[in-house]
Amino acid sequence: MKTDKTDTLLKSIFQEHKTEIADNGFSNRVIRQLPENNSREWIVWIFAAMGLSITLFLCLTSGCLQSALLVLHQVPLYYFLIGICAFPMLGAVMYYYVNSIRNYRFV
Repeated sequence: MKTDKTDTLLKSIFQEHKTEIADNGFSNRVIRQLPENNSREWIVWIFAAMGLSITLFLCLTSGCLQSALLVLHQVPLYYFLIGICAFPMLGAVMYYYVNSIRNYRFV
């Protein structure tokens, strides 16, 4: 393909005209002056717990949980079985789709 030839040609041109710039310890000085990476992922867990507790409180006090259980009680069992069997198929389709996008070359 033309892009492969162009890529190899560009790589060879850049390799021939490659020049190294003297660092003189600049990279080490920059690394030492960078701030430490303080992890703040604890805040995600706090907000997730707050959201879960608010959702549970609202479901239990409003009666929507009881209504949902009544509706689920009226649904035939084989609908649930069909839904459970469809999940692996849906997962396989999504896996194939994600891998096909990941392997696609944008030119």
